[in-house]
Amino acid sequence: MAVSAAIKRGIRSARRRAAFTSPSLNRSALESPFQHRAIGRTALDRYFDTTNYVSSWKRLGFTDADVTRPGSNKLIDAVVAHGTPQDIATRLGEYLSAGANHVAILVHGGSEKVLPTLSELAGPLGLSG
Repeated sequence: MAVSAAIKRGIRSARRRAAFTSPSLNRSALESPFQHRAIGRTALDRYFDTTNYVSSWKRLGFTDADVTRPGSNKLIDAVVAHGTPQDIATRLGEYLSAGANHVAILVHGGSEKVLPTLSELAGPLGLSG
């Protein structure tokens, strides 16, 4: 799923208020939507108790139902990217096009997934030699 229009508007709005915008894109190391959402819900679980994250999600257009534990599919799909390396590179580009200065990639699914996942993303992001 692409970055929603609400998230793009939120980044652009933040850019008007701050000189530096640095969102993060959570990335599930799995391509299956069902496995991806399970990992995404585990990764985001701690944020459902934090006022700043819940308030930010609501400002971006998510409803109370979306931001209530365990989080709606709509929220998980918007916040945690999944799919092929090209799909993820496209999502990262959308954040940058929306005005982010840079985007942190948080890989979920186990520490053994981090290096292989980032290596797979290097080519589509134009970072391999």
